[in-house]
Amino acid sequence: MDKFQKKQEDYQKHLDKIWRTAIHEAFGDEVPRSRSWSNPYDLADVLRHFMEGNYSYLTPDGHLPLMGVSIHEDGNGSSSI
Repeated sequence: MDKFQKKQEDYQKHLDKIWRTAIHEAFGDEVPRSRSWSNPYDLADVLRHFMEGNYSYLTPDGHLPLMGVSIHEDGNGSSSI
């Protein structure tokens, strides 16, 4: 394994730790196989856990920086994230 591959592997391990921590903080010990939300405020509360690391984990080689969670009122009584 060359230096670049080692650095990439270490980075992936770091992202994996961030992701696993966020999942545990959002859902506790019983992570659901599937989950859906209709209330944007509830969804925002869950997504905020993933802002801590500021990454979404995209296997096998990358991440997407996350900028934050905000809820927008559309003026018609609806809200969206």
